[in-house]
Amino acid sequence: MASLPYGLRAAVARILNRDLAEISTSESPPAGDRLPRPDESDLYADRMLLRARSAYLRRADREGFTPDVVDRASSTVEIDKGIGYAVLRNSDGVITVYREGEAGKLVRRKTWPAAFDHPG
Repeated sequence: MASLPYGLRAAVARILNRDLAEISTSESPPAGDRLPRPDESDLYADRMLLRARSAYLRRADREGFTPDVVDRASSTVEIDKGIGYAVLRNSDGVITVYREGEAGKLVRRKTWPAAFDHPG
């Protein structure tokens, strides 16, 4: 919340029906903490899928290919051996997979666990 501009913090406070003073601007996660695991937070999963779709579209633009349409309903965040994976799918199956890398950066996988090939 600290990185939000004052006006946006005020709007969020109104939506949450809280006094702006209750929303601390000095909150920061403890050192070494990472984002919550996907099974703990829908917000984390939504954010990871959004970042994966953006990365996929940037790659298509950079490499000059026409991107497949990503089906948001069947795309999922999967956990394999403690690592979060954003699995982008469409009606034909898996389009691409991104994993959570160092410092939260997404890394495209050229191969992925066979379990991800099931429909979302």
